[in-house]
Amino acid sequence: MDKDSIEIIKRQISTFSGIDEILFEHEILEKLISTLKNLQRYIFIITAVLILISVYITYSTIKLVISLKHEELETMKLVGAKLSTIKFPLLINEIMTGFLAGIISFGVIKVFLSFLGKYSPLLNEYHPPIEYLLMVLLIGPIISFFVSAFVLRKITLKI
Repeated sequence: MDKDSIEIIKRQISTFSGIDEILFEHEILEKLISTLKNLQRYIFIITAVLILISVYITYSTIKLVISLKHEELETMKLVGAKLSTIKFPLLINEIMTGFLAGIISFGVIKVFLSFLGKYSPLLNEYHPPIEYLLMVLLIGPIISFFVSAFVLRKITLKI
């Protein structure tokens, strides 16, 4: 929302019957809009940092799993297992872990909104769009898939 849209809204409201004059604190509204824009930037930065942290944690976890299963993977290579037979279970495991993380995140969001709803009646009326909820459920498996694919590309059939 900017100054132009405020003027458009002001003109639209002035066309209503029974409205003679529109008075509002223009400075307060501009300050509120500026604060909301800054808040939006900070939330974007925090979200980007949290996504980077989750990617790093996923990367470290997969590397740890691979190092713990090193002997098992080497044995599979020795007996002639195909590369897909070695990589696929690890990939599926990480995707399922990401999906579980998405379900936990979904639950935490629901509990958080219901907890805050006790203190703010406005939040009781807020129901996030289904697209947001699907995004929360799917972002874990998506991150896990790409990070797993990146880490697992280093596994080869070389003995």
